[in-house]
Amino acid sequence: MKSTTLGLSLLSVLYLSACQTSSPGSGLLGPRSPRDRYLKELKRTNEGLSRQWEEAGKNALDFPVSVKFPHKEQNFFPTDLPLAFGYRVTIPRGRRLEAVVSSNPADSLYRVFLELYEESGDKYKRLTFAEADSNRLAWEAPDSTTVIVHLQSEAAQTADITVSLESHPMLSFPVARRDSRNIISFWGMARDGGRRSHEGIDVAAPRGTPVVAAANGYISSVGVNNLGGNVIFQQVENGGITLYYAHLDSQMAVSGQRVSIGDTIGTVGNTGNAITTGPHLHFGIYQSFRSAIDPLPFLSLPQIDHSNSTLPDKQAGEWKRVAGKTLDIRTGPEAARDTVARLSRNTMLRVVGKAGAWYKIWLPDGKIGYAEAKSISPSLNSLRPLTVDRERPLWMLPSLDSYAVIRVPAQSTLKILGSWKTFLYVEEPTGKRGWLNNPAALPQAIMAEGN
Repeated sequence: MKSTTLGLSLLSVLYLSACQTSSPGSGLLGPRSPRDRYLKELKRTNEGLSRQWEEAGKNALDFPVSVKFPHKEQNFFPTDLPLAFGYRVTIPRGRRLEAVVSSNPADSLYRVFLELYEESGDKYKRLTFAEADSNRLAWEAPDSTTVIVHLQSEAAQTADITVSLESHPMLSFPVARRDSRNIISFWGMARDGGRRSHEGIDVAAPRGTPVVAAANGYISSVGVNNLGGNVIFQQVENGGITLYYAHLDSQMAVSGQRVSIGDTIGTVGNTGNAITTGPHLHFGIYQSFRSAIDPLPFLSLPQIDHSNSTLPDKQAGEWKRVAGKTLDIRTGPEAARDTVARLSRNTMLRVVGKAGAWYKIWLPDGKIGYAEAKSISPSLNSLRPLTVDRERPLWMLPSLDSYAVIRVPAQSTLKILGSWKTFLYVEEPTGKRGWLNNPAALPQAIMAEGN
C-alpha cells in the first residue's frame, strides 16, 4: 500500500534531509530527461536537498490529483517546501493531450520540468517529457488511456507556474475551410429504414470543396463502390487506423501515394447512394482494417480552458485556515470528487495553487487536494491570546522534526491563529509566525474557545 512520506518530514533545505527514495523515471531505458540531468547535478551539489526534491517528485506520482479536460491552474512552489504536482487525467480515444506550462512572470529564470507517466500497479512508465527548451509536451491516444502529468520546478526557488491540460483532435479536419460544427450526420444514426446504422460522419460542403488528408500516411486504395461512390482509403502513418473518404465528386490521389496533412486528395460530391442528397463528405475510420469506430472524437474542436485561474498574491504559498464548521478537501476541483481529508474549523492549510474557483491545498501530512476558495478565511485574525509560562520554540512546520524559526521568552503573549493536530499556529509580539507544540491541551479545545 502506498503511504504518504512527504509532509511533516518536509523541512527547510538548509537544515534537514529526507529518506532516500527512487525518483520518478529512475531506471528507465531511453534518453535522459531534463529532470534526470538536473537531479544528477543536484545530488552532486546538495545531497540532502536532492533527497527531499526526489521524494517530492515520487509523492506526486503516488498521490496525484484527478482532473478532466480542459484544466488550467496556477501553481505556487514556496522556497521552503519542496513540492511536485501530479495530475491524473484520462485521454479519450482519438484525442491528443497537450500540456503547456508558463512561468509568471514570463521571463522568470527558474527551470520547470514537465513529464508524462503511465501507471502500472506501483510502478510508473515514463511516456515522454518536455525538452529543456520547450514549455509543452504532447501525447496521442488511439485508445482511451489514463496518464499522470508530472510538474516540478527546480529546488529552493520560489516559482509561480501556470499549467494547462488541453484535449486536441488526433486528426486534421478532412474538408477544407470546415470543422466539426459542419457535421450534419453523426455516428450510429439509422440508415435504410433502420436496417443498418451510420458508420461515420457526414460533413456538408459545396460541391467541389477540397477534401484533404486528415493525417500523414499513404493512399491504400482509390476506387468506386455502390454505397460510397467515388472513394479513397488512406492508411495513417504509425496510427493503426484506416481513413475512408466517400461520395467524392473527383479523386485526385492514386494508390500508393504518400500524403501529408492538408494535401488535397479529392473534392466533395454526392456520388454513390448519396445521389439524392446534397453534396457532402462521408468520413469513416476503421481499426485494424475491420471494425469501424466513431470519428467524432478524432475531429472535434480542441478543449482549452480560458478561465481566470490567477492566484492572488496574498494567498500564494500562505498558511490559511478553515472558515466554516468543516471543510472537505477534494481529489479534484469539483464538489462531486472524493474526499482527501475533512478538516474542522480553524484547522490550518497552505494554499499552493488555484483552478477556477478552487484553491489547491497542501496539508502538513503531505496530502494535496482542492477546496472552494470561499471556504477559506482570506486573513488570519487572532482567535485568542496565549501567554507562555516558559521559553518556547516556534517551529517551521507542525512537527518536532522541524527546526525552530524563533524562540519566544517566558511570559510572551502570543496570538493564536489556527491549529494542526497538537500544534498551534501563532504570532509572537514582533510579528513572526510559527508552530507551537501544545501537548498539554488539544488545540481543538482552544479553538472552540475562540469561535
